[in-house]
Amino acid sequence: MSLIKELFKNLTNSLVENHHYASSIYFTTDLEKYDFVNSKYLNLDGIKVNEPIAPVKCISQCIKEKRPVVDVIAQKTYGLNLKVWVWPIIEDEKVVGAYGYMFPRCDAVIEILDDVAQSAIESLTENAFASIIKKKRPEKTKRREEKGPINNH
Repeated sequence: MSLIKELFKNLTNSLVENHHYASSIYFTTDLEKYDFVNSKYLNLDGIKVNEPIAPVKCISQCIKEKRPVVDVIAQKTYGLNLKVWVWPIIEDEKVVGAYGYMFPRCDAVIEILDDVAQSAIESLTENAFASIIKKKRPEKTKRREEKGPINNH
């Protein structure tokens, strides 16, 4: 077994036990299928040991291009949007697989926050006070824009 895979498996075991990271899926692959999958609360059909990586285009892209890839898997693939980070495993200058993690993307919750907040404010009595802080998403960096899109979905 690859040293990277062994270290990654050991690391994810402790991360999964931590409540903050328990809803993520950690994985390693060979060139065609998952060979390790670890998640405490998020178990999806198709993301299990010995399942093919083909539905997740960014994993194949990472392996083929020998570079890290960040992507979003569309809801139609596994039933929910997933944000994915994946890195190649390179041994003796040859890609032998990949490792990474994915977690549910919560854009839908963020998008309805404004409507829910407005309704909550309108339902408050005259003497009540409401404070809402909305964080702006970071702007794309010029370097990222120059690379072009990496979303294959």
